[in-house]
Amino acid sequence: MLAASTVESGRMMLNSKSSIHPNGIANSSGMLGHFLMDSTKSGGVVGIVPELKNRTRGDEDGAGGSHVTIPRFDYGRQKNYHGGYFLLVGSGFGRGISSSGGLTGWGADLKRKIRQEYGSTISLRGYGERLPDYNNYFELDPEKKDAFGIPQVRFHAGEKENDRKMMEDMYGWMEQILRACDAEIVPYKKYVEPMGDATHECGSARMGTDPAKSVLNSYCQSHDVKNLFVTDGSCFVSLPGTHGITTWIIALAIRASEYLADGLKRGEI
Repeated sequence: MLAASTVESGRMMLNSKSSIHPNGIANSSGMLGHFLMDSTKSGGVVGIVPELKNRTRGDEDGAGGSHVTIPRFDYGRQKNYHGGYFLLVGSGFGRGISSSGGLTGWGADLKRKIRQEYGSTISLRGYGERLPDYNNYFELDPEKKDAFGIPQVRFHAGEKENDRKMMEDMYGWMEQILRACDAEIVPYKKYVEPMGDATHECGSARMGTDPAKSVLNSYCQSHDVKNLFVTDGSCFVSLPGTHGITTWIIALAIRASEYLADGLKRGEI
């Protein structure tokens, strides 16, 4: 059972070469490492909300984790891209000094501005589905090795046209929401975060019924090596925004484990 996370699982498999598996174990299809995905994540937009100014301080600068999301999956809406996304909402007294980080001044006037704006912001950021693309992939790097002398991977992956179109829609909704709050929108730049920033990597050892076009079957079992199961996000053939990824991995791992246990009992594996 291999579950080292998408990239590391793929790296181990690509490095596991032999006369039987010259391109890496379980890679007779040549698909291993391909169709790499991460959430389509936009840069953030911050707004200073008048109703939140000068509010009572709260101890909110520790480790976070709570999420407020606004779904914008819009499957029935006319749009120029495929898939959907949601907006992640942030607020509170974080680690930043002010909303924009660019307040200037000195003495009492500067303190007044900081106290007025600190904790008065709402931040929005989009997380969307990403289309699987054969040309988003990783391979073994012929030069770079880890501390044990094992080849690292190098990436050939990045945003595509659908990601950029989704990003534009994300920013349109973020601006609209902040304007509805009468917020002062802090200047920002539109961009798609590089793949890997959201750390929701998946794909690269995709499921499928055709061994020539996939690495694993529907039970996360290798087509080529029957006693090899890959039970992390490597098996994904599509990627939601972010929510449900962990529970999806858990559900597939339980399903694969039950299938493996039954196969062992019957002597088939």
